Amino acid sequence: QKESDKDLLAKIAAQIGSKLETVGKTVSRRHPEIDPRILETLEREIAMARNITAQFGDDLPGILDEYLATMDH
Repeated sequence: QKESDKDLLAKIAAQIGSKLETVGKTVSRRHPEIDPRILETLEREIAMARNITAQFGDDLPGILDEYLATMDH
């Protein structure tokens, strides 16, 4: 069960990261009137969120192990 929980959460983190990757282009395409500087800022912020998501995916096994250890007590 523990392994499948880790796999599921890692897949969720990957899907979030993947979706974040498309946000800037989608906004740009749907709203071409938006100032390019605003889009650049949006892209930078999204890149930071994507990095956090990727790191979370990498850290997930340890986080889950710690959480499950607290549940055992």
